[in-house]
Parts: sequence; structure tokens; C-alpha cells
Amino acid sequence: MVEAETKERAVSKARAALTEYLTQGEIVTVDIDVDSANPWLALHGWLRSDPAFDEVMAEMETLRRQANHEEGEG
Repeated sequence: MVEAETKERAVSKARAALTEYLTQGEIVTVDIDVDSANPWLALHGWLRSDPAFDEVMAEMETLRRQANHEEGEG
């Protein structure tokens, strides 16, 4: 957080502080042991037997169409 007399000066100070902070960082790689199987595949289709599945999917489609329309995609 920075404070300054003007918005422009505050933005300038924030940019400088962020640049300094980020230049001090270091990117590292961490190796982890992972099972080669995709853990999401175990969950695939597990809700299809839910009585509300079709209703939820229809609602999601409606919301997606509305969002696309609002963004000018449809």
C-alpha cells in the first residue's frame, strides 16, 4: 500500500514498489511424486444418477447462453 498527494503519484509509487518486490523473487521448480492416473477420471459421471442432474445441466446451459449473450457472443 502506498500513499501520495495525487493518484498519478500513488500509481507511480505502487508500480515502483511492486517492481522492486517482484525483482527480488525467484522462480523454483518443485518435483513431486504424482500417480500417473488422472484423478478426475474417478469422478467422471458420478452425478448422472442424481435425479436433479438434467435440471442442473439445463440451468447451467441457460446461464451460459445468457452470459454469452451479455458478452456479445450470441
